[in-house]
Amino acid sequence: MHSAACNYGNNASSTNTSNRELCLVCGKPEAPAVTVLNRALCLECMRTISQIDVSDDNYSAIMEKLRDLWEPVLTEALHKKDQHEREGYNYREDHEQ
Repeated sequence: MHSAACNYGNNASSTNTSNRELCLVCGKPEAPAVTVLNRALCLECMRTISQIDVSDDNYSAIMEKLRDLWEPVLTEALHKKDQHEREGYNYREDHEQ
């Protein structure tokens, strides 16, 4: 798990840190272990996410950061769905057999 020095609630400032990106979860300038939707996650946070239990004190803060990751994608998808519905397109009707 992350050391006590990690701060899940506040990201560090977004200053340029050479070839490193700021981790979405802890905000540290780390070489990304994985990039999801153009956002970096460091190896430590990836491990933490894969092992965290809902009873962990950091669970809510980590889930909030992950929500921040997906919110733009979901907003865009809902916007497109609404737009298609206004235009009369119904995915279910068009794909039923």
